[in-house]
Parts: sequence; structure tokens; C-alpha cells
Amino acid sequence: GADGVGVGPAGEGASATTAHVVSALASAGQDVEPEVLLRAAVREAHLQLHEGVRKSPEWAGMATTLTALVTDGETFALAHVGDSRGFVFRDGSLTRVTRDHTYVQDLIDEGRLLEHEAAMHPWRNVVMRTVNGRPGERATISPSDSVMPSGGAEPAPSSTKHLPAGAAAPALLGGRFPRHESEQPADPRRYARPSTPAFAESGN
Repeated sequence: GADGVGVGPAGEGASATTAHVVSALASAGQDVEPEVLLRAAVREAHLQLHEGVRKSPEWAGMATTLTALVTDGETFALAHVGDSRGFVFRDGSLTRVTRDHTYVQDLIDEGRLLEHEAAMHPWRNVVMRTVNGRPGERATISPSDSVMPSGGAEPAPSSTKHLPAGAAAPALLGGRFPRHESEQPADPRRYARPSTPAFAESGN
């Protein structure tokens, strides 16, 4: 899935272009390893967006998240950029297998924000990494053996699902993650929890 970032048609154009590129390459690359194919697909999506902005400067700033899974029938790989979350559905429960590329997730990882505080944070919608046509942007590409939670066999492709962050957030964090840039305050760092030795020692 790809979810346009920002307001207006630019985000929609970025998500549609990226989804088309990834699905087209996945369909054409039957003999290519899933991880290799996804890296090529993300790279091509960036190139397509870059070319689109070059031809139509009014589309500058277009960007999208991306969570995509490709399988060759035996193994799979997962590409992830942004905050559209990937989950594994198994034994009646969902397990998140992606890390949000967001400002609040960085704060959580640094020990400056607690998980339950993220849903109400004023900068919860700030996405740090996207597919946007700019060189140097990275995607997280994970092979199947690093994606699957420990214990149990790998799922069939049909049991591996994608949910956009807006749909998953209420269940995981008890809140809604709207995407409105007007909600962002002037200085996000003043909402961060200061670092402490305990958090530093724990490596979070």
C-alpha cells in the first residue's frame, strides 16, 4: 500500500505512481529474488517521481509512504518507508512487523517519549522518510527471515496483510492519527521527554 503524504493531489499522485511502479515490476519480475526486486522498485518509484516533478514543477513536494510485500512462492521480502504499517495476521491476532519512520517513533526509540503518549503528541504525523523522488532516501527492505515474529512457521502470502497507519493506530495506541499539517506546532522538540541515564543505558 502507498499513502500520499500532505494535502491535495500531489500526495495522491505520488501514492498512485509508486503503487503502479511497484506492482508492475513485481508482476514482471517473476524470476527475480523478492528483496532485489523491491529495491529496484523503490529506486524506480523515486526516479518516476523525480521525473514527474521535473516536468510539472507544481508537483514539487509530492511524497508517499510505502509498505509492500513481494513473494516468489517460497520466500518474501517487505519494503517499508514512512508510517503505513505492515502486520502479520496469524492465529487470530495481528503482529506489527514494521517500524514507523516518524518523529514520534524516533523520540520513543531515544527514550524521550512513552508509547502511550505518541497518540496525543502534536507532532505524531511528521513522517521522516518517504518515497519522494529525492536521491538518498532509503527504504527498509527486509527478507522474510527477519520479518517474521519468532515462533511458528512463515505464513502464506495471503495471511500477510498491510494496514495504513490511520487504521491500525486506534487499536494499537487507542487514538486517531489524522494527517493535517495545520495541527503541527512551531517547535516539536519542546514536547519531547528529556533523555535520562536509565534510557541511555537500556539502548532505547
